[in-house]
Amino acid sequence: MAVHPVPVALLPGDERRGPTGIGIALLALASLIGIAAGIEVGVVIGARVQYGGAGTSHFRSTNSAAVATMDASAGDAVPGSSRLVLMGPKTVLDNRGTTGLPPGGKADLRLSDLPASTSAVVLNLSLVNASGPGAVTVESAAGSATVLRIPKAKAMTSTTAVVPIGPDGAMRVSTEGGGQLLVNLVGAFELADSATAGRVVPVAPARVLRLVPKTDGKNAVIHLAGVEALREAGSVSAVLLKVAGDVGPNGGFVAVNGGGDAATQVTYWSATAGADRTRGGFMVVPVTEGTINLHYEAGNVLTADVVGYVTDGTAASSTEGLVVPVGGGSQRTVRIAAGEHADVPVMPATGAEGVPADRVTAAIVAIGATGDAVGAITVHSPDAPPGDPLMTAPQAATRVGATVVQTPEGTVRVESAGGASVSVVVQALILGK
Repeated sequence: MAVHPVPVALLPGDERRGPTGIGIALLALASLIGIAAGIEVGVVIGARVQYGGAGTSHFRSTNSAAVATMDASAGDAVPGSSRLVLMGPKTVLDNRGTTGLPPGGKADLRLSDLPASTSAVVLNLSLVNASGPGAVTVESAAGSATVLRIPKAKAMTSTTAVVPIGPDGAMRVSTEGGGQLLVNLVGAFELADSATAGRVVPVAPARVLRLVPKTDGKNAVIHLAGVEALREAGSVSAVLLKVAGDVGPNGGFVAVNGGGDAATQVTYWSATAGADRTRGGFMVVPVTEGTINLHYEAGNVLTADVVGYVTDGTAASSTEGLVVPVGGGSQRTVRIAAGEHADVPVMPATGAEGVPADRVTAAIVAIGATGDAVGAITVHSPDAPPGDPLMTAPQAATRVGATVVQTPEGTVRVESAGGASVSVVVQALILGK
């Protein structure tokens, strides 16, 4: 029987409901469970311990005017450098609960109110109840980018992607295999030689949550004031959150919300089984009160790491953290033997002509992995420990995950436990000082 996910009501003011149907029956429970903003129900770091505490927080969202400057004479200006303007998230396509798109089908995205100099947008995309295998592609006058690869019918998966957009602001999404799509617009990159708000600053992965629903419940509140990596940041407008889960035999999802009027973002995952345990996700989460509300459905364990943040209007003006979107034009494919690693260059990058390599300190990358055998794929800075896997590569099928990773030597390190063919697609470059 086909599964027809429908929008899930997880937070006050959000009228969406979650997937229902055979094979993911537990997802229907989310329509009965809300994540009440400000309710603290199970934030754990290795045990049932709240991270941070209630009371005053130094984290607030400020998106003031006059935070970006353009000065062609600036000696440290980098071609294409931009700041991130947060725009929601707001839903620009949602055909869950319908027949969705047929194989090969396309749909226009309802983008509006983008800054005049927008060169790329940040989208949170999900395909649920796939009709068949195949790629999901976003295209505009500026080019196209494959953002997801669906391994089989009935699968569901999500990603956050930086995709280029042309001056007409038009964009559409297509799916080879067909299925139901949810697309949220998270933000837009507008040109800036320096900025206060909207600079993206990567940090070493900082564990902020380990949640075991059987003992801790399914809801959690992450208090950002307790995150060591953010203490010198002052107030922030968003955090970059990497999540990973063992979702069990029925599949599941994680929904996050940064408080206030911000919309909920959902990362969907297909079932895990045997050695194929880890599903990963990456989200840019706007925050208003220094907390992230989280709901984890149908899973055995969930971890979350802060891997970066976005400055707000109270930050000093700087070029550090400006971003050069490159449109996904730079792809490198490597073969990695079981238990081995490869250091993959992010520079030079197509679309980043004129960007000095020594100014690039990190990159937003999409990793596609086709396993020789089922095995974990880990992506990290070459001078840092591996940390947790980004995902598990399936055998003879392709899975895609995205993350931000620091690149102190212009490379990212990719490790494969089971051996895999791995593609590294550079979506955006993050500038240092």
